[in-house]
Amino acid sequence: MILNYILGVATLTLLLLILFILFWRKRKRASHFEYIASYDQLTQVLNRRAINKIAEEKFKSSNLSDFVVAIADIDFFKAINDTYGHNIGDEVLKQFALCAKSVMRKSDYLGRWGGEEWLLLFSDAKPQDLKDFYSRLQKSLSALEIDNHTLKITFSMGAVSSSQYSNFADALNEADKLLYKAKNNGRNRLVTSNGEI
Repeated sequence: MILNYILGVATLTLLLLILFILFWRKRKRASHFEYIASYDQLTQVLNRRAINKIAEEKFKSSNLSDFVVAIADIDFFKAINDTYGHNIGDEVLKQFALCAKSVMRKSDYLGRWGGEEWLLLFSDAKPQDLKDFYSRLQKSLSALEIDNHTLKITFSMGAVSSSQYSNFADALNEADKLLYKAKNNGRNRLVTSNGEI
């Protein structure tokens, strides 16, 4: 009788342990797939789908205060790939993401928009905050050591305040126009709706 009781408890404990392990593995797998679905594999920052979703939600949420939508693009990236090869180009993308994350505030978002283009969302950002971010990132990219090459990476950026637009698509479109204005004005600069900073 006691032996049957002990065997029953041991079996039940083993069964619960197996169920726990299966549940834990399933959650870990789901978490892994969620990460893969939201993050860029190369740079480990939000991918286009994920940062787009965040931006759309920020525009829909009426209780959030003003934020900045910015598009950044690494200058002459094709020349980097052509001169040093795609492996070095990939490292430049990784370093850009690392450097940008290191100078961003925790309340801000960075996502790879495509190729060498990045979408940035700055919460409660004043023009000086944007200028400070741009200057710090410029400085951190000014002398990258990659595979025995010293590279000076520059980037151009266009930025707008969300308060001027009723939806994300319009804000993004204007930020993109300002990015191209920065590129046409000589690159390595930040242009906002208030002018060049």
